Amino acid sequence: MSDKTSQNSALKPLNPSSAAERHEDSGGYGGPETITIDGKEHIFTPDGSCGENATCLKPEWQKECCEEAKRKGFIGLDHLAYILGADDEYTEEEILRLWKKYQIDIRRSAKPDVSTVAKSAAVWQALLERWAFGTVAGVQSKSFNEIRYLPIYAYDPETGELKEYDRKAKRGVAYVKLDDVKRYFSVYRIPLPNTLFVVSTSDIEKAEEFIKGLRVEVENDSEITIQEPGKPAAHYHYGNMGFRSEKDQIWKLLIDTLKNPPHLIKLPPRKLSNGEPNRDYDNRQKRLSHLNKKLISFFNKNYSLGLPNNYKLYRKYEPEGYGTYYFIFKRPWPVAMSRFDRMDRETLLKKINMLLEQWHNSKEGDQSDLNANLFLELKEAFSVAKEKGYITEEETEELLYQEKDTAVREVYREDQTKWDFSAS
Repeated sequence: MSDKTSQNSALKPLNPSSAAERHEDSGGYGGPETITIDGKEHIFTPDGSCGENATCLKPEWQKECCEEAKRKGFIGLDHLAYILGADDEYTEEEILRLWKKYQIDIRRSAKPDVSTVAKSAAVWQALLERWAFGTVAGVQSKSFNEIRYLPIYAYDPETGELKEYDRKAKRGVAYVKLDDVKRYFSVYRIPLPNTLFVVSTSDIEKAEEFIKGLRVEVENDSEITIQEPGKPAAHYHYGNMGFRSEKDQIWKLLIDTLKNPPHLIKLPPRKLSNGEPNRDYDNRQKRLSHLNKKLISFFNKNYSLGLPNNYKLYRKYEPEGYGTYYFIFKRPWPVAMSRFDRMDRETLLKKINMLLEQWHNSKEGDQSDLNANLFLELKEAFSVAKEKGYITEEETEELLYQEKDTAVREVYREDQTKWDFSAS
């Protein structure tokens, strides 16, 4: 079906009201009082949001809207608000951060109401108005900080093409290109809606490898550190990560896991001995799921990864079977490694060279005679050097297995799999 004849499509241009009505009823950027889908009108509330049971908030409509937006490469600004409002990617803390950062609270409520999908959509309408027009409730205030605008366009129903939007007149419905949304959200570290932006398999694999390289440790009960290879550790307070307090049960799950070797999450049996469902299992599983979602949101925002909301940052720990998991990022340093961790690059590499010389000398004569203590030192030194970005896995294997000692290779890899939970 062509753009011109697709009159009932999810991206059908909506009939705008007068400029004054648009400012009063929908946040000032051309939102409608009603939307007609399949011959049915769906009424909007005075604050610009649609009713709780409106079709535009239902999964079927949203799926159709997203599919057409991805085909055409653009979406109506109002429709984008409905998509964002229904996406569970965004935590209340994240939305409050954006609300304050972009000063919506100057002319709206101090705290956004996201208690329902419809109210969340209205909140996103206010944020999109600010990003697209620089206004809040249709007003430009001198107290607002200057921001870079999100590019917007008008839709030409005759050609089916987008054209420049007149921000001053604010006539007609505003549209945004998906590429512009992705770029804008990425620059300002706003997670992208999963329903509208599908992450490619290659992007997920790259993000996974990045997270596997992060070392996460506990600083204290209210703060953790995250270290990228070759970089100093960054400190993050629970509030920076979207948690309410250090007593938050989800935050405590993260802290307890990082504090206690071997850093595993163990769930109780799913059912009790009498066959009844185990509520303790259900509660702990929910906490793990919530923690996973919080961490994905944090990693996406801070490292611009774009992981989908249903991605799991934890894996089953095979030696113990079902119900025991580990996070794919690096666990805290064991005490045995701390002496190597304190060494700078030059000192550590010199130590590795010295240990390698001793190791290869110890193997002369009988290739299968492993010097266990020396090998353990080498393994620890190599692990620290890899984490700090001083040496690669390929270089490690080349140096350690110069004589193609199969026994050494098997012991090393088996131990790495058990000891380093980031191994896939």
